[in-house]
Amino acid sequence: MFRIAPLVAIFAGFSLLSLLSVSGCANAIARHVVRAPNHAWADRLPLQTSVPATLGMSLAEAVSVRRITVASGAISLRAVVVEPTDAPWMPWTLRDEEVWCHAWPMTRVLPPIGTIVLLHGLGGSSELTSPHAACFANAGFRCILLDLRGHGESTGEVVSFGRHEAADVREALQRLAATGALKPPVAVVGYSLGGSVALMTAAAMSGANQGVGHAEDPVLAGIVAIAPFARLRDVAPFFAKRFVGWLNWLTTDALVDRVVAAMGRAADFSPEADSPLAWAAQVRQPVLLIHGVDDDLVPATQSALLAPALAGPVQRVLIPGQEHIRTVLDPGLTMPAMLAWLERLMTPDAYRALDGPLLGWVGDAQAPMCATWAWRAAPADRTAMWPRPAGTRNVRTWVRIPPAWLGRDLVFDLGTIEGDDQTWCAGQRLGGGQQTVGMPLFRRYIVPGWLTTPTLEFTIQITASRPDAGIRWAAGGTALLKPRN
Repeated sequence: MFRIAPLVAIFAGFSLLSLLSVSGCANAIARHVVRAPNHAWADRLPLQTSVPATLGMSLAEAVSVRRITVASGAISLRAVVVEPTDAPWMPWTLRDEEVWCHAWPMTRVLPPIGTIVLLHGLGGSSELTSPHAACFANAGFRCILLDLRGHGESTGEVVSFGRHEAADVREALQRLAATGALKPPVAVVGYSLGGSVALMTAAAMSGANQGVGHAEDPVLAGIVAIAPFARLRDVAPFFAKRFVGWLNWLTTDALVDRVVAAMGRAADFSPEADSPLAWAAQVRQPVLLIHGVDDDLVPATQSALLAPALAGPVQRVLIPGQEHIRTVLDPGLTMPAMLAWLERLMTPDAYRALDGPLLGWVGDAQAPMCATWAWRAAPADRTAMWPRPAGTRNVRTWVRIPPAWLGRDLVFDLGTIEGDDQTWCAGQRLGGGQQTVGMPLFRRYIVPGWLTTPTLEFTIQITASRPDAGIRWAAGGTALLKPRN
């Protein structure tokens, strides 16, 4: 689903280093790098406003699109609003493209438990954050997907790598709050460049959380930044290496310094002063940082620099063996940790871990009881848990239900599964999911209130196609049960 072409276009200027380094044309390279990714179709904006193609057919009440004017009318942003419904979103493969559609016909939009604003990465758009929005909507959140300036269907001529984008997002949040679109609590989730923009937006709005900010600023409950950069100068050589290839030996430190400085002049920002690290001390909101250990574009050391500099509480999650693109685009890698963190932050009294007895294999003569698999996070050095070997396994656990939850619909948050599953509660089938190629599916099911008893039995049948498949959670994640809205 991810198309690398926008990134290639942005950083293709570095491929001219063999010629330009001699003639000292850092300014030419900089102008090419900061040019808006959507410049090729900028003449059709803002007339062009559409629902992301990655979201399938849905009722108008579930997905809508609006335009938000910011920067004194100079910039028009596309905002896609995805509402929670009584039918979950699931991925389907159509003509070799992944599209998220409702698993069955929806009948109504549900009241959201909060709002999550999603910001894409460099060269992306709301097309790439749609799968994450679908997962958040399944969890009960209203999602607002913003196209940053110069991206997707938003206007803008240059990319400032945070400074002006943060001002745009702040103003867009003010506009959305004024219309009642931001159902509190509100969190901002950003990916790559979007993560850095999210942190800088929080810094600009931090006064609102202390009661001294701009009167129009909404209060942000928290920030999630996935693979953010701390300083543009630190990551520029990695992008150059990725897109220049064998010409990388011509990319000298002096040339990178000149290009980054010229980028600041071309897009009206200071690469040092207008960076997430420079603004970090103003971020007082809780922050979750997620990074792939093997990130080849924005090294994990960047979030390590940010963590101690942030003024508010910080949790940092590392995903072993994952590079930049997959960490940013694969909901299966990041969604468990994000949902566990966001739901505890935004609705702290509504959740409980599945703390029943350890799981046992059902109907497996070779392993009738597997006391090593509990409803807890995977070890830090593993992202996958049983079943092993490949094949079909049935697993069972029991959960004690609080008296106040009896008779209420419950949400069973199973987590991410590498493989196919069929899930039952008290002998009643809750549903099942089928993994699409390369996309682990986050599984969440509804337990009807009439089924709830003081002790519930859950049985999950998992069909795995390879030995390392099974249920997995990011570090710090856990399976959860909660009351539905």
